[in-house]
Amino acid sequence: MKSPVLILYYVLVAFAIHAQSKNLDTSLSKFYIKAAIGGGIGINGDYNTENNNGKVTNSTTKIGSGVSFIASAGCQFNSNLSAELSLGYFYGLNLNVFPPFDGNSEKLNGSMFQMIPSFVFSTSFGKLRPYIRTGLIIGLPEVYEDYSTRFTDVNGMYHILDAKTEYYDGKGLGIQTSIGCTYTLNTKLSLFGEAILNDINYTPLKGRIISYTVDGADISYLLGSRIFSPSPVNFFFNALSINAGIKFNLSNHNPQLLAKKDKKNNFYSRMSLGYGFSINPDKINSYVTSYDKGPGGQIAYDQIISSSVEYIGSFSGGNGINASIGAGCMLNENIGFDLGLNETISNTLKSPGAVNSSNSVKYYSLSSQSGNMLQINPSLLLVTRIWKFSPYSRLGLLTGFGNVYRTYDTYSQSSNGAMTFDQIHSVWKYYGGASIGYNAVLGMSYPLNSKFDLYTEASFNNIYEIPTNAQMIEYTVNGVNSLNSENTSQKSEVIKASYNTSDNNDPNKPTIESPIKFSFNAIVGSVGIKMRF
Repeated sequence: MKSPVLILYYVLVAFAIHAQSKNLDTSLSKFYIKAAIGGGIGINGDYNTENNNGKVTNSTTKIGSGVSFIASAGCQFNSNLSAELSLGYFYGLNLNVFPPFDGNSEKLNGSMFQMIPSFVFSTSFGKLRPYIRTGLIIGLPEVYEDYSTRFTDVNGMYHILDAKTEYYDGKGLGIQTSIGCTYTLNTKLSLFGEAILNDINYTPLKGRIISYTVDGADISYLLGSRIFSPSPVNFFFNALSINAGIKFNLSNHNPQLLAKKDKKNNFYSRMSLGYGFSINPDKINSYVTSYDKGPGGQIAYDQIISSSVEYIGSFSGGNGINASIGAGCMLNENIGFDLGLNETISNTLKSPGAVNSSNSVKYYSLSSQSGNMLQINPSLLLVTRIWKFSPYSRLGLLTGFGNVYRTYDTYSQSSNGAMTFDQIHSVWKYYGGASIGYNAVLGMSYPLNSKFDLYTEASFNNIYEIPTNAQMIEYTVNGVNSLNSENTSQKSEVIKASYNTSDNNDPNKPTIESPIKFSFNAIVGSVGIKMRF
């Protein structure tokens, strides 16, 4: 089955082959309003691991499945460029986090009010106008969780515990990219349909227990306060939606059609350097262990006093340096193709490190995380012209080949049985497989002379690294290299969606682990030079 993103890209190619008409589009208007309704399916969800009698399976939580309603108002700058402001509401469908088994079940659903400012680049052929729309999503989400479990009391009797929780407060910030086409009915009315890719995650600030029952009887009074502060967690509202609606022109102004065949400078090459700012990053937790001195302090830090998991920060591999080279071909003055090659090198997320006091020391096991990714980026390009400036938009696929490095520094009791502790340092590399995502670019170029343009652009990248393998590449104990002393199962991992726990009994084979995903999502600001041929 082909990726939905790949199918959308084929649609873009079909648009580009046909979109070379020079006919004046009489449906264009200075101001317009739109209304649409649609439905979507969730994509790029979070992983959930389920162990049922030794059979480990993994599924993804995708709460972007549901129905959406959108109303928009827009202003047409010329026949190729307009700006829109959309207000929308998304109503999610109930989603099983994991299938019911042994009396346990969990469901999620969410809703969201959305404000979406965006730019629209379009071209025309006849009564059809294909377009690319790119904008930000500012969302006010809510998430509801229904949980049910079966338990036994001291007398061996079964009971059913049901709980419903609401997560709320805080905002979601993400990216919306769509490709669509309008069909002109008359000078005032048009029909349109579009495929929308939403990338927005939500980290709630508050939680509230709505109901808490055993065998149908309310026992929420046992909880005390029903409101709590949840641990940092992402709820994924990412989705692929299909919307249809109607567009109404409010004025009779007709912006001039700019599409022309340019027989010169059809080909170009480009290079840029930029910096990425993370969007929809991963929430990173670390195991934290505190050690205390023994009686009288005669032996330093010889006993564990507490162990917990703490949130240390967020990580996206796209947060950092980004370099890009590319080449393209213009089919006419407004539409073309671009092929890019991008390299992103992430900043390093570091834990607080060892925290010392007079009688104790606290160690964060995950000390740092960093990554890099090489991306191949074929795109469809739409361009317009305003005075000497050329605003443009690209929409394309990202095929990424990434690596993520995790460093662990732990302090644990020596294996020789003495009341001493070893300092252990290890570095794991996660790699393998090709990741598929998409990006949308908004940019502006200015001609320096007949051959060279200076340009600046913002690229909205949506891609996750989902490795197939992991390898321990460094391992020291008290500063001594001990990597070769570890067996294969201790320093190699193979990542699979399902497996049996009995598969991990052979120390001479890599350990099988459940899937893990690393965000490389980012908004990248770049400056570059383009040379036209």
